[in-house]
Order: sequence, then C-alpha cells, then structure tokens
Amino acid sequence: GLAAVWAFIGIMIRRQDDYRSIFLTAAVAAVVVAAVLTISFFRRRLAGEV
Repeated sequence: GLAAVWAFIGIMIRRQDDYRSIFLTAAVAAVVVAAVLTISFFRRRLAGEV
C-alpha cells in the first residue's frame, strides 16, 4: 500500500541524490496520490448514489 510506495520513494532518493530524480519521484508520488484520491472520491460518490 502507501508504506510500500514511501519505501520505494526513499530508495529512489537514496540511490540518486540529484535534483532530477527527486523531482521525478515527487511527480510520480503526486500522480499516485491524485489517482488514489480520485478513485476513492468516485467510489464514495457512486456508493452514495446507488
């Protein structure tokens, strides 16, 4: 789950300490969080309507 994602991010940052990898990791994390929030939002909305 989320813990695995954070562990993966930590490993990525430790491996390459340059700004580009940190930026890419942050971008990927933001996309993942946005996807999870969107999915949970639509699930809640569909469950509420049905």
